[in-house]
Amino acid sequence: MGYDAKIRGHCINEYPGIEDIFPTFTVLLQTTFIMILALAVELFAICVDLFSDDPVHQPDVPAPAAAANDGDGTTEGAAPTRDDYHLLMPLTHPPSTPSVRANRLVATSFIMIPLTIIFAFRFEVLAAVMSDFSQECIDNTDVAYPNWSIITICNILPYASACIAWLHTFINCVLVRWNKSVPQVWTPALPFVLLLAALRVVVYAVLMGVRGCVLMLMGVHNESEEDDIEMNVSEEERRLVANMNGGEDDDEDGDGDGDRDEDEDENEVFSLPPAYDEVVASTPSKM
Repeated sequence: MGYDAKIRGHCINEYPGIEDIFPTFTVLLQTTFIMILALAVELFAICVDLFSDDPVHQPDVPAPAAAANDGDGTTEGAAPTRDDYHLLMPLTHPPSTPSVRANRLVATSFIMIPLTIIFAFRFEVLAAVMSDFSQECIDNTDVAYPNWSIITICNILPYASACIAWLHTFINCVLVRWNKSVPQVWTPALPFVLLLAALRVVVYAVLMGVRGCVLMLMGVHNESEEDDIEMNVSEEERRLVANMNGGEDDDEDGDGDGDRDEDEDENEVFSLPPAYDEVVASTPSKM
């Protein structure tokens, strides 16, 4: 398809970069700064000890009154250490002191200011590229539209990750008033954590569904947990429990038999067996 050279030249003058496939030096510089500053915000937000050597604070774990040694070198009731947190939650960090939280918020805020300014300039350039072209320019030029896949990966996601990291530091500074903290998860790892949580829910639902079908086939879907426990009880224990329940029912259903006096109960408990009388009668007296 042939283009009108006059119209094409007019469109190129009116819309600079309308046919530029490759990004300009300004776009490359802005993208580089956005990624570097976003990474800096992430690092400063998850640093355990940023500007101070304060010990790791455990606001959510109450300190034990007295740690007891169980004899094998371990201490019971001791608060978890930083190594324990890394072993149990490799993507998380233990809660930190108020001073460290404040330092994180200040450092990330100073970095977020230039990051936001550069991000705004980046989208100002995009707005100029995405401005409405006249139909004549669209018909007579090869319009190079923005590649939103690359823009999302290199510009939008880093800035969104940095905003989440800064918001995390701000929330932790607010929660320190109540001696609480938000669990720390590295933002780029958050999609994987959510994916694992979703998979866990799906697997649990499938297993429970299969279990329900099996119980329905067994005909015990309406049975209580007590029946499952009773299957592991011996026959002698079952009879003993049945006798005890039967005795209680007889006492409840009897005509006043369950309301005996305490004296009668004591006489019945301490009454001598019949064999005792026979032995006493057959034993000659020494008197």
